Amino acid sequence: MKTTVLKWFFITLTAVIVTACKSGSGGDNLALLDTTYTWQELQTLESYPASAYRLKEGVEYMEIRTYRTQVSGIIGMTPLKTSFKEYIAVKLGKRSLDSFDPKVVEKFKALSPNTSEESNIRKYQFSLMSGSTSYASNGFMIDKNNKTWQIKKISDVIDKLGDIDTPAEVKFVLWLNDNHRSTTDKKRKDRYRKTSKGYIVISEYENEITNFGECGHFFYQIKISKRGKITEKKLLKKKPAETCGSVD
Repeated sequence: MKTTVLKWFFITLTAVIVTACKSGSGGDNLALLDTTYTWQELQTLESYPASAYRLKEGVEYMEIRTYRTQVSGIIGMTPLKTSFKEYIAVKLGKRSLDSFDPKVVEKFKALSPNTSEESNIRKYQFSLMSGSTSYASNGFMIDKNNKTWQIKKISDVIDKLGDIDTPAEVKFVLWLNDNHRSTTDKKRKDRYRKTSKGYIVISEYENEITNFGECGHFFYQIKISKRGKITEKKLLKKKPAETCGSVD
């Protein structure tokens, strides 16, 4: 009897030790996922077509334009050169811009950005030895009456989606709330599952550039409500990055 008890004790102890080693080794990243649910991987933002977004009733078309201002040169030592670039980062909606009346398109393209202190769409800046670069984005939309609008806040952009109900919209919400996603997407994986309250995302990424924040390999749990609000962002695990450095 004692021999049997001791045998099962050692078997159980061995199983506990093996499990602990696996979860702590970092080799099995999927151990962070609750396997009682089915998780799906999000694609890169660029992989989703405009039609993957379901705009709420009354909104016909929307796009996010990004504005980059770059100042080159060392202050006080060399003449400073300023360059400005505008580009469309995301297009949203089943209708293409070309499907609207040319006069509406002309008016829409002429809308100016609002980069005041109240604006908060992917707005950030970083400085290098050779100068500085700043980014700011705005949303622009056309409604069902062909009226054009400029949008300066994240909450107002997300509101135009209505309920968040497609993978593209989940990725879009993550992108809007993380300024450095473009710089870390090459080593990023976002896995998600739908819940009664919205979505849970396990976001894994590596940052090796200290200009963009803390260096390391991170695993976060992010909860997103049905209305696109991030209600929780919790660090699950952190590992050292392969290399760390800065961009000068």
